Amino acid sequence: IIGMLWGLLQFLVIARIPVKSEPVDEGSSLVSGANDEATTRRLIEIYEAIYEGAESFLKAEYTVCAWFILVFAAVIFVLVSWGTGWDFARGLFT
Repeated sequence: IIGMLWGLLQFLVIARIPVKSEPVDEGSSLVSGANDEATTRRLIEIYEAIYEGAESFLKAEYTVCAWFILVFAAVIFVLVSWGTGWDFARGLFT
């Protein structure tokens, strides 16, 4: 319930942010200028920079997730193996 309320609060906060859009005429283009080759090269350069950044981010994110999984798998394994022995000993005396 607390998680649902927190999600609703975050939704309401984000929904208050105004989004402005400007109309685009049918005759206008997204890029201004006559040098299409230079524009294409620049767009490819921007694409490659975004791609490289995304790849770096995902590698870092997966590394953190892998360490998290390994550590908590070990913790769960230790707690489960420790708990079953205790349950056997406790059951032996009852």
